[in-house]
Amino acid sequence: MGGAAQFAVTTVVGGTVSVIGGGKFANGAAQAGFGYLFSQLAHERNNRLVARGFDRSQWQRVGLLTDAQSEAGFIGDQQMALSMSSVAGPLPTNQFYVEVSVRPLDASGNPIASVASPEWFKRVPYAGMSGISPLGTVTADFVIEATFSAPRYEWLVWMPPQPARHDNAASPQVELFKPRERR
Repeated sequence: MGGAAQFAVTTVVGGTVSVIGGGKFANGAAQAGFGYLFSQLAHERNNRLVARGFDRSQWQRVGLLTDAQSEAGFIGDQQMALSMSSVAGPLPTNQFYVEVSVRPLDASGNPIASVASPEWFKRVPYAGMSGISPLGTVTADFVIEATFSAPRYEWLVWMPPQPARHDNAASPQVELFKPRERR
């Protein structure tokens, strides 16, 4: 059961138990709902990996990072995708990483206040192996999802300084994608 469904069940059960105990449904539902949200925010990060690989025809490129210590962002939906690539050869041996954060926005694009712990707001690292192989370029592709519901989302992707691992790697780049609008 997904987060929204679990939240709904928890809220209804909290309201029902409140009525059985002689209280008001709304009070029990609200208390259970806040308890669920607090518990979730205390144990999760603001985003998580939901898939490796994606069909580019379903996604629109909205950003590109080509240098360490660079950042790109966009306003989008609950999911975003990353494609990490580099020129490493003769085998795809370049492992590098990015860090991703997302924050909730209201329908007007303003940040929504949160009671989450400071840990929840930290950027989440994603690492990928890339390079050139005899069969072509190897990329690390990910679909990432916000762990909360909001009308809109502000996604930020940062490429920190990368540790030197091999002397055969060059030109790391990260493409950012958001889902194409359905017609």
